[in-house]
Amino acid sequence: MKKTRKIKLARHAGFCFGVRRAIKIAEETLAFKKSPIFCWGELIHNAHVVKNLEKKGLRVVENFKNIPRGSFLIIRSHGAAPAVFSAARKKGITIINATCPFVQKAQKIAKDFYQKKYQAVIVGDKKHPEVMGIRANTKNSAIVVSGEAEANKLKKFSHIGLLIQTTGETELLKKVEAILRQKTKNLKVANTICLNSFSKKEEIKILAKDIDILLVIGDRKSNNTKKLTEVGLAYGIKTYQIESAQDIKSQWLKDKIKIGLTAGASTPDIIIKQVADKISKL
Repeated sequence: MKKTRKIKLARHAGFCFGVRRAIKIAEETLAFKKSPIFCWGELIHNAHVVKNLEKKGLRVVENFKNIPRGSFLIIRSHGAAPAVFSAARKKGITIINATCPFVQKAQKIAKDFYQKKYQAVIVGDKKHPEVMGIRANTKNSAIVVSGEAEANKLKKFSHIGLLIQTTGETELLKKVEAILRQKTKNLKVANTICLNSFSKKEEIKILAKDIDILLVIGDRKSNNTKKLTEVGLAYGIKTYQIESAQDIKSQWLKDKIKIGLTAGASTPDIIIKQVADKISKL
């Protein structure tokens, strides 16, 4: 007798609070403002959402060259450097800040470390816009480390302030913290991991006990989606990262009964539903 395939969807799969908030801000701005509306970088890391917003009139920019005076500029969910805000004001551009509140918190903590003469150390991806924006709040004096190896190479400082990218991992923060305690007598640690990111990873630990395979849905640019994939693999689950239902290969699901599904913080509900529907039909 053929067994019925079961889909187990993680409770916190998909949009987080910060992403929903950013999209709502962008859509309301597009609906009620008549002046040209721009976004500093992609609002979120999801091509589907970005394209939809572009169709409604949102223009993605990376500099002020083509933004006319009197325009509206939305700051992406990942935030931006203080210099972007000041340059916009000087040019007569109205800022609409859609930065995720968790990212804003990390920016303020980094700035506080800098002002109090602590050497800020950020655990994260130095090329990610969120990390670049946080670092800019220390006048780019913060040191970014990706993990233990880079932390071990740091010299000693009298005071160190440690924080982490909002999509980072608690265990990694603890490991870097242990290393930095050997490099200073004054260490302040701020756990700046957002609750949604933490919850998504914890759910994978629970799913891992009762699934045959895990599909992680999210844009290739999405750092938190990448991290979810890494967590699945770390727990020994057959894990695949996909952007949409089209990426699913039927051979992945051969003889698999319990299918785990989760999705990054920038993944729309519609894409999650499309993936679930395709799995049901295969």
